[in-house]
Amino acid sequence: LETFWKFTRNFTGTKEMRLSVNHLEDIAVLSEARQIELLPAFGRLERLEFQGAHWTKDKTAAVTTILNLLHCCPVLITLRINLTAMYEEEDASNKQGGHKQKGTTRKEILMAAMVGPRYLFQCLQSSLRRVDLQFQLEKKDCLGVKLIKTFAENAMFLKEILIDSGDEKLCEHMKPRIAKWNSSRKELGATSFVLLPLKR
Repeated sequence: LETFWKFTRNFTGTKEMRLSVNHLEDIAVLSEARQIELLPAFGRLERLEFQGAHWTKDKTAAVTTILNLLHCCPVLITLRINLTAMYEEEDASNKQGGHKQKGTTRKEILMAAMVGPRYLFQCLQSSLRRVDLQFQLEKKDCLGVKLIKTFAENAMFLKEILIDSGDEKLCEHMKPRIAKWNSSRKELGATSFVLLPLKR
């Protein structure tokens, strides 16, 4: 955890970054005190590509990792996330290795990763325009779908979300929800956005 975030401080002046991690949960900074201590500021970063694996049974720490990255990128314009789902058999063997951070309670994890219209990160309020998401639609509340909801409810100037979920009909199925989100966004003075398939 500390090694990863301290290493990223070498690139705080870059405008484009690609990151790849084995497990999203391994680099989640859960407490506010630790966030102040560890998280760098990528003050010029406009494009971020990020890929990693996550456990399917417990998404909270994985969401926290993505929120940590957003917190670090105040002028981010384009975000690309490639998620690999690890299923229960893999989860059990990996959790035996102990990815949970010492001294972290279940309540702290849930509070850190709560999904809803309450994120005030600078990039969500002013700069983020495009999000590309690659994920496997293993069920309707999978991490990829939760991220669509998070960006739809929080990225005020979002123009498009492009997705590759393995289900070609997902964009069509989500049209009613997109219309509802855009209606709510209009009331808040936010831009409307579209959900489109991501071409490989």
